[in-house]
Amino acid sequence: MEQARRKRQALDALDEVAGVDSPRSKRSRTGDATMSEGSPPPHGLNGDATDKAEANGGKSVEEEDEDDDFEDETPAAPIRQSAPTSGYDDLYLDTIDRNVLDFDFEKLCSISLSNINVYACLVCGRYFQGRGPKSHAYFHALDEDHHVYINMQTQNVYVLPEGYEVKSKSLDDIKYVSDPRYTKQEVMELDRRAQPAWTLAGKEYAPGFVGMNNLKENDYLNVILQALSHVVPLRNYFLLEDFSSRSELAKRTSILVRKIWNPRAFKAHVSPHELLQQIALDSNKRFTLTNQSDPIEFLSWFLNNLHLGLAIVSPIDPSSMEKFLREWRQDALNKAQYDSAIFVGDKLLALTNDDGRILVGTDLVTRNTSCRYLAAHCLIKQSRYDEALGLLGDRNPVHLIANASNKRKVQHTGLQSRHAALAKGGRMARDEAAEEESANRKYEAAMCYLRGICYAKQNAFDRAKECYKDAVKIDVQCFEAFQQLMSNSLLSPDEEWQFLETLDFDAVSVPGDVSASQEAADFTKMLYTTRLSKYRDPSNFTTAYDSLSTHYRLADNPDLLLAKADLLYTQCRYREALGITDSVLQDDKYNFSIYPLHLACLFELKMKNALFLVAHDLADHHPEEPCSWLAVGTYYFAIDKIAEARRYFSKASMMDAHFGPAWIGFAHTFAAEGEHDQAISAYSTAARLFMGTHLPQVFLGMQHHALNNMTLAEEFLKTAYGLCKTDPLLLNEMGVVKYHQDKPEEAVRFFLRAIQIAGEIDADPSAWLSARTNLAHAYRRLRRWNDALQEFNEVLRLGGKDSAILSAKGLIYLENGQPERAIIPLHEALAIRPQDGIATELLNKALQESMYIDVADNDELDAFENDLDMGKAHAKEKLARPRRKGDAKGKGKAAGRSRGPLMDEDEKGESMMEMTDDD
Repeated sequence: MEQARRKRQALDALDEVAGVDSPRSKRSRTGDATMSEGSPPPHGLNGDATDKAEANGGKSVEEEDEDDDFEDETPAAPIRQSAPTSGYDDLYLDTIDRNVLDFDFEKLCSISLSNINVYACLVCGRYFQGRGPKSHAYFHALDEDHHVYINMQTQNVYVLPEGYEVKSKSLDDIKYVSDPRYTKQEVMELDRRAQPAWTLAGKEYAPGFVGMNNLKENDYLNVILQALSHVVPLRNYFLLEDFSSRSELAKRTSILVRKIWNPRAFKAHVSPHELLQQIALDSNKRFTLTNQSDPIEFLSWFLNNLHLGLAIVSPIDPSSMEKFLREWRQDALNKAQYDSAIFVGDKLLALTNDDGRILVGTDLVTRNTSCRYLAAHCLIKQSRYDEALGLLGDRNPVHLIANASNKRKVQHTGLQSRHAALAKGGRMARDEAAEEESANRKYEAAMCYLRGICYAKQNAFDRAKECYKDAVKIDVQCFEAFQQLMSNSLLSPDEEWQFLETLDFDAVSVPGDVSASQEAADFTKMLYTTRLSKYRDPSNFTTAYDSLSTHYRLADNPDLLLAKADLLYTQCRYREALGITDSVLQDDKYNFSIYPLHLACLFELKMKNALFLVAHDLADHHPEEPCSWLAVGTYYFAIDKIAEARRYFSKASMMDAHFGPAWIGFAHTFAAEGEHDQAISAYSTAARLFMGTHLPQVFLGMQHHALNNMTLAEEFLKTAYGLCKTDPLLLNEMGVVKYHQDKPEEAVRFFLRAIQIAGEIDADPSAWLSARTNLAHAYRRLRRWNDALQEFNEVLRLGGKDSAILSAKGLIYLENGQPERAIIPLHEALAIRPQDGIATELLNKALQESMYIDVADNDELDAFENDLDMGKAHAKEKLARPRRKGDAKGKGKAAGRSRGPLMDEDEKGESMMEMTDDD
């Protein structure tokens, strides 16, 4: 999720001079840069590739976008559930439209025309096959926003695309209409007391006396079916008996009779469509919907075939046919002939009529851990999480976790078993026992992992985290559980490194080579180290990476390259990270794990054309991948089309509810538009889903800061600080909040810490100019002029000329009483941004204060000239006095001539000073 990072702009340098009392609102990080409008991508980016099968002939992409409702209203963050809130019905049940539900037609998928695993959409009434992530029902839920589906065989109701089951009393009427069932007492009462019934429209009808649709030319069929449904013994038989083991003709006849006598029908007529299709099939189109036939002839045929179909199907001896089919299927699997295996397996399933017969019949699920794991895994693949959890149990075998006491017990037990085995004289028995114990241990760890999957699907992330941790502690080689912890950010950076130290890597062993076991343990630990958060201890990561790259020649391994690129991204070295992701994608174009980081690098570097090409290619070739729509959303976000970006980020998050980058991007779209409340809601959802990452908490703090709610902003940032203490972005944000709380001393400490950590992780210095700029402003607030000027000069050196920084320098000179020095940086600021109103105002103020200083200098000059005039007058007075006798010999005249030039000099000097003043 670090891929969503952006840097905050520097504080407003001139908030005090401009008279702004409240802090300036800051945009979300992904919206800081001003982005030019780009051309929209072609067809592949403006809609689902799955919609291409229904493409509207020749209609352009822009015309399609104009039809969307996103232009008229701002969509709220979608609601995500794993189950309805306790005590309440599911939120989607209000969308069910009972008026369009018609369960009389044949249960075939409206797209694939398959009758296997069919679901009915309770919003539009259409049938779709399956409910998995690639099923028709799943994509219908995404495309049409229809979320409630009923399985036509099991009558279970599910919400898609989330996939959880809904159990509500409000659905009983739909289940009953789909498959009416009667008790013996209800059947006996049918002829004794005729009870009226009402349809959804309020129309009264009598059960058993309802209309039957005349589809085409099937009135001759309808009359026979209506008559037979009123033959009491036959009617009662079809209402009460179980026809699951009878012919399809008998099953559909029973369904039709039960619907004719349904006292809770939605409408006062039924359609015999399903039964008529079966009749046409069984009669080889002798009796069809389109051609009239003799009713008596049909009655004779129908009763004969119905009688044959009512015979109970006796199971074939499993010792013969089942054995033959199982051997055939296994032989096909061994030769990788999967079509043959599916073909034979389908017949085996039909023959046994039970997909779990062998497992249940021999109690293998209870007695054997591998069988229990396999059965639970199958249930999870079918999204039957409650059943899987019931099979697995809700407790982890923590007694298997290796600790000091357990290790001693294992060693002691191993010693005893060794002596016992030697007493029996068999190394083979000892080896087999050890292998069996190791296998059981691995399966127990794998079942812990499956428990975590079930809890995660139920949004119980705390319990899921514990299950994943126990799985890795029991079996350190259970990488999938470890990957779930890392990829879903269930642990904070500190917790990740602490968890790594608790793992028993000494349990890793190489069969038949004891000396290589320690090396294998170190190798495994280094591999796991590369998966940890890059915010903490990058030196350990670098050591592990270098060892794996050189000693084990894994320098070109995609997973290792991804880890290296992730570290570079954390250090804000985007171009280097992009070079690595490009090299990986050149070898493996559809390595989807690397695309979130690759897209983030392209976004940070403003490479819109490259984003367009990547998004176009992914949307065309892999529309089923959430990453494809993340790419489309990122492209639209880069060209400032926020509504379109939000649409595709939302789609990606709905396809994978645990796709972190999509959630963060979705929330950023609200932040970019200043929709702070909706942004807070989306960030809160991300914080709940990804408990271990601090980024959602940072973004929540930024949004509350933008709303001038400093108390809440500080609380969220403190929460983020508890998760990660080594993110320069977080420290910078905390300093910003302290700055606006009039605590510049604390702000200085946070800014200095952010710059220090950025240097420790070898981050690009230019990426953290905002923190250095904010530090300079904090120094200015503390009246530490020289420190502030030093930081501003460093920012100008690293980042080039910036009008805001130059204006801030001018402000410092003004506050320091040096207006003449402020004029130069303010002139430079206006040279960069001539329309900068604040710089203009500051320059005028600097010029005005400089003028006051000149006036003060003129007053001093006038005082000096007055003193000079007084000195002249005094000298003239002395010359005018009577001279002594010695002076009459002509010396006075000479003296007068010699002082003349001094006077001239004085007059000259006086004139020069006047010229200087005039200048």
